[in-house]
Amino acid sequence: MYSNYASFIKRAEIRIFEQQQSLEAAPLKIITVDDAGLAEWHPTQEILAGPSRDLKYLLRAYDSNGNFDETDARPLRVYREQLLGSVVTSDGPSNRELLAAYGQNDLARQQIPLGSGTVKVQGSGIPAGHTVWVAGRQSGRPAGQLRRGGDPSGGRT
Repeated sequence: MYSNYASFIKRAEIRIFEQQQSLEAAPLKIITVDDAGLAEWHPTQEILAGPSRDLKYLLRAYDSNGNFDETDARPLRVYREQLLGSVVTSDGPSNRELLAAYGQNDLARQQIPLGSGTVKVQGSGIPAGHTVWVAGRQSGRPAGQLRRGGDPSGGRT
């Protein structure tokens, strides 16, 4: 899980639903996201009853007061190998899969209040031929401001 406001998040989970199911209904499965931002799920035989199944999932993050933000639902197709009793497995996700939504803002519901604060960045003695970057932007001088809880424009993902 990637977030640029991790200091506001107490815990996170992935919620799995039937493709046509309302997101307000109880999910088929809730998977806890660990402290490293990773989650793992091994579907049961009930979930894998046929050769494939179309589901959807979303990511929900909670603050310490129980407020939550959540993403839009994304499609999830689960496949079963044709051999009886065998479930499709993987040696692990590729880097491309892990970064599929990196840097994108898919928030559908935003309820976690973000505090604010400012960090002032100053410096001197920049060697010739070097550049200064503040909050991902090149700056002509070693100074700038960062807002706590998001990027300098106040956005969050």
